[in-house]
Amino acid sequence: MEKQSIWKRLLARAYNRLGFYYYQKWKLEPAIRAWNKAVELNPELTLELNPKLARAYNSLGLAYADQGNLDRAIQDYDKAIELNPKYAEAYKNRGNAYDRKGNLDQAIHDYTKAIALNPKYADAYYNRGNAYKKKGELDLANQDFKAKEIIDSASRSQGASSPITSSPLGSPSEESFKSPNFFKKF
Repeated sequence: MEKQSIWKRLLARAYNRLGFYYYQKWKLEPAIRAWNKAVELNPELTLELNPKLARAYNSLGLAYADQGNLDRAIQDYDKAIELNPKYAEAYKNRGNAYDRKGNLDQAIHDYTKAIALNPKYADAYYNRGNAYKKKGELDLANQDFKAKEIIDSASRSQGASSPITSSPLGSPSEESFKSPNFFKKF
């Protein structure tokens, strides 16, 4: 029984990586199928057994959001957050989905949570600033835009770079996948 469980975990990991490969090529349907298969093979695993399962759900959310299926994307971000309540990127991505749906208060709530988990998360400040701007709360928007500038400036001066850069919708950019270390994380 244990041997079968190990094989399932390994196969789930392979499907997760395959999903990233397809996503890199912007082949969203095969990416979604691969990530769904990864989750199907390994649904009962907790964060302690497989911290990358939350990433699979987050990735599914990104793919569904890119297709415009925001409700499904939010469901997958919810699951990623359930598996890893400290997953700042999933909160930011869920905030992006809520923002696109026009639910600015929920988007701001999620961006704020992402910032609380990672105070140097420049994209979350920028996205929250945009949400505030849409609500007409320009002082708060400007504070967030300034915070993003300060973080970006500090990162550039230290020569630091984020392992995953984001497109305006929160999806990994093409440059992210060109990094030789990108897939080592999964």
